[in-house]
Amino acid sequence: MNKRVFSAEVLGICDSGNSLADPISGRPVFVLGAKRHSEFAQAANVPIPMRTAAGESLLFGLKPKKLLINGCPVEAILAVGAKLDAALVPAVLAVDAARPQRSANLP
Repeated sequence: MNKRVFSAEVLGICDSGNSLADPISGRPVFVLGAKRHSEFAQAANVPIPMRTAAGESLLFGLKPKKLLINGCPVEAILAVGAKLDAALVPAVLAVDAARPQRSANLP
């Protein structure tokens, strides 16, 4: 089995308009910038349908073994978007990360 290990520390912006979710698990999608994180794009295999003002498209993501936001573990899918300088953090993850006593798992 070919497992690849990636690690990155990124600057994120809480994006209240980011309602992307994995259609199977329901996990929110944390979108990374492709310029700096192309290694994640190469490993991504989870299709994430998205709709914007420009139309419909697909992002591809991956389920990380571990994802921390401000030191708090969260459950999310990592996807890589095209022209982003900072990561787009869904508001639901930012709220949960601010309250470590709450579970970041979605029902």
